[in-house]
Amino acid sequence: MPTVIFADSPPQWCTKYAIESANKRFVAEVGPKEVGPKDKPWKWKYKITVRDNTNKADILWTQEYHHTGYSSGMLSNDGMFFVYVETWYYPLGNLITVYSKNKIRNFNAFNLSVYPIDLPRSVSHRLWLDYNKPEQFIEKNGRIIGLVLETYKGRREIKF
Repeated sequence: MPTVIFADSPPQWCTKYAIESANKRFVAEVGPKEVGPKDKPWKWKYKITVRDNTNKADILWTQEYHHTGYSSGMLSNDGMFFVYVETWYYPLGNLITVYSKNKIRNFNAFNLSVYPIDLPRSVSHRLWLDYNKPEQFIEKNGRIIGLVLETYKGRREIKF
């Protein structure tokens, strides 16, 4: 049986990036709120701004953003939620962060019942997500109500 090894990529620290919703109607822009030393972007303060793509001047909401150095995330098709999902497993840190107009919610390994036993390893981290099944928003009656994702420990659903 062949051995598969996952190589780890350090964060690129793109200090300004944008993510569109799947329906292309909304865009989430992440950028600096307060700039610190140029060579230490991890010390900067960031914000996320969600706009309607049909009218870029129309800001739906802005929120503080906890940048990890990776330029990824998901914006819901109604523009109400931006979700960042960590690639690596952290037993104590946040694995999922959900941003919205009025709050930031964090979900850690304990909240998601994901523990390190039997999780596959990369060169320096444990992996917790099944990359063959991407995360998806849960919709009910035309409203986004949560997120479903597949982990190496099974399916997990979180409600917003």
